[in-house]
Parts: sequence; C-alpha cells; structure tokens
Amino acid sequence: MTHRAVFVRVGWMQFYGLRPEDSDPIGGGAFNRSDRGCEVENFKDRNGTCYGYAQVSRLGAGFNLDRVAGQPIDGEKLSDVLVVSVATRPSGRQVVVGWHSSATIYRKSHDRPRGGYNGYNFAAPARRAVLLHEDTRCWRIPKGADGMGQANVCYARDIDGRRRRDPWITRVLNLIKRYRGKRRGEPDDALEAREGERFRIETLRLIRDPEVARTCLVRDRYRCRHCGFALDQRRFPRGTTGISNILHAHHVRPLADGKRNTRVEDLVTLCPTCHAVAHAIARAMDVDVVTLALLRRHYRPTSR
Repeated sequence: MTHRAVFVRVGWMQFYGLRPEDSDPIGGGAFNRSDRGCEVENFKDRNGTCYGYAQVSRLGAGFNLDRVAGQPIDGEKLSDVLVVSVATRPSGRQVVVGWHSSATIYRKSHDRPRGGYNGYNFAAPARRAVLLHEDTRCWRIPKGADGMGQANVCYARDIDGRRRRDPWITRVLNLIKRYRGKRRGEPDDALEAREGERFRIETLRLIRDPEVARTCLVRDRYRCRHCGFALDQRRFPRGTTGISNILHAHHVRPLADGKRNTRVEDLVTLCPTCHAVAHAIARAMDVDVVTLALLRRHYRPTSR
C-alpha cells in the first residue's frame, strides 16, 4: 500500500474529458461557482498521458511535495504518486470518483498541451488512470475533522512526515489496490446466467402429517413464535393452499433423527427465516434438540 498519496476534491462530472458531451463540473473548488474548472479534462487521454488539475489552495498553485514524500524534496516535481479524486454527489455524499496511479505532481501548475483546457498540476499515464462509472462511485469519504476537511487537498502524511492512520484513508488505499473493474467510466458488465430450464430429479422425502402441522399453525394463530411475523388474514385466509411455504411447523427434534409419532406439542410455528436460522444454530452447536429457547438465545431479528 503506497503512502505517497494525495486526495483531491474536484467538481462532480460524469466523464472528465473522456466524452465531449459531459456537463460542467458541479461543486469542487470555488472557481467552479463562476467559471468552468480545469478538472474538466482530468481523465482525457492526450497521447498516452492524462493532465489533471486540482485547486490545491489558490488558483494556479501546486502541491506540497515535501508533505507527500515525507521529507524535503529538491526540484519542482515528484513522481510515483497516487492521486485520488474525490467529488460530492448532487445528493450530498462525498465519494471517490477515480484515481491516477504513477502520477507526477508539481509545485506549480503548467499550461496543458496545445488544445487542452487551461492548466494542470499533475500528470499520469492514461493506462494507469481509473475513472469509476457514476453508478459505482460508492466509496464514501467522510467530511469534517474525521475525514477530508474543508481544504481541497488531503495528504496521506502528517506535516511531520509520519503517515496518517485514519481508517478511511487505509480503507480507500486498500480498495484501490484490489480494484479490477472498468477503467474509463464504463458501467460494470452485468452478470447474466441462463435460467428457467426444467430438469428431473429423484429424491427421498420424509413423511409429514399435514393435519398435525395445520393444528400447530392454528394453535399459534398463524404467527412466528420468534420474530412475530403474522399473515394478513384478509389476504391469506387460514385455509389458503400453500400456506406452509409462508409459515412452517418446526419440529423441535428434527425428523432426520428417525421415524416416530409426532404430537402438536413437538411443533413450533416459525417463519422461513427463523426456521432456517434455528437449524443453522443447531448444526453449528452440534445439538440434537432445536428449541425455541435456543433460537431466542442466539438470534435477535432486526424487526424486533
């Protein structure tokens, strides 16, 4: 995980120069309030290089190279830096929009090559730049004292050169390191699978008595004894066919243990979720009797 990293706040855009139909940046530096900020071409490929700009302090300024490197630096530029672009969604959430790996940052801004829009203060190989599609920009960056404050730049090192250990910085740097998705603002490919075809299987089923199960549901008033889920009797009359798929008559001692005579007292009405959790707890604890008390001890539904 690199610690030569800097987070920069830019205006919100969709393509940052990758497509000509993009709108002007929203938010970002104060310059965007009255004019078009220089970040409009931050991810544009110009002969294999992206020339990016972030309003670090005053307009036209560059980066604090000593702060990024953690030591005094001679010269006007510093290479092998990760520049992470952060923007605020129109809805208000601050997120990562993309990054430039192996970037070179500058103390002062420079004019972009011929035909480019205004200046730049960092440059990176286009093949090392990643712009997330707007639908996948979900890596949240906190605001305020515990996150990225009012300044438009946040360094991954403190003033004394020690690397910052803020959890959000570590989390984002690790996410970037593991990223294997699209790189030029394209939406991620949707996973598709062919489904719906029918096939025949043969299996052995345990015999259950529907009348005993129905009596259990009636006794418990068609309500899960654990989470309280109940059927709306106006929509699901008590005689509805298939009601056992909605509420289950749970065997306190699993039927898989062998054949026996079952009484209503051996059953408890549970919803499918609580029923599945009850057996999962029993398997994990290697117990033979799956009681309601065991379920209540180890599982608290969020709805309660």
